[in-house]
Amino acid sequence: MVKITTELEKLLAMPGPVSIVAGIAVLRAIGVDEPDGDLQATIGTFAAERGRAIRFDRGADHGEPNSPKSRAKDTPQAL
Repeated sequence: MVKITTELEKLLAMPGPVSIVAGIAVLRAIGVDEPDGDLQATIGTFAAERGRAIRFDRGADHGEPNSPKSRAKDTPQAL
């Protein structure tokens, strides 16, 4: 848990809202093998407890942010 806290503190040291995608990548890089949803909750809670804004940049399909698939829900469909 100390390693997770250390890495999340480094992430929060960066300016701007805390990216969920970046947080998941950081935790995966140190070997954390929890489901993405659990990691999102951990990152979000960690940031919120420290008064930081959170950028929920995981797509609804849990793909890459701003990928065509994750943007498809925002595209009006022709009738």
